[in-house]
Amino acid sequence: MGENGGRLLLIADHMPFAGAAGDLGNAFGFDWVNGFAFTSENSWPPSVFSAADGSLNKSPVTEGLNTREEITSVSTFTGSAIKSPEGATNILCFSPDHYALIPDTAWVFSNKTQRLKLDGFCQGAILNHGKGKVAVFGEAAMFTAQIVNGNMKVGFNSEDAPQNAQFILNLIHWMDGQDNK
Repeated sequence: MGENGGRLLLIADHMPFAGAAGDLGNAFGFDWVNGFAFTSENSWPPSVFSAADGSLNKSPVTEGLNTREEITSVSTFTGSAIKSPEGATNILCFSPDHYALIPDTAWVFSNKTQRLKLDGFCQGAILNHGKGKVAVFGEAAMFTAQIVNGNMKVGFNSEDAPQNAQFILNLIHWMDGQDNK
């Protein structure tokens, strides 16, 4: 797969999904943190990755097919963290204030829950793999339109994610080769 021209879009949300995707990600050199990624203390997501602050890296996906499709920010909603292999382009890069909680059991947190700083980790990356392409993301809600608990807007519905839909379209264009990059 991949080297001969295949395409893989691997999305693994927060624990336990990151753990389940670990072996497939590892086959392409990606390592998942099987936990929950957060922006900062006492802050509910989203995490906003921005070109202005350097957390959203320039890539074929953020550039789009023309200037109207250029992406300057992407929002994610918890999820997990990824270490990318050499040769990958990290797109969504965690800053020093991001951290992961890594509990023994999903959604069971205590003051003893392992905590990991995410500086140097990402939440989305792309990789040309031979003639193929691989895209990995550690957050699923950014690819959806949700209303949680009756009123919380997540993904495309969130006012904090005005460019997420275009970002996903750009990702599809990169994967299908329309961008010729």
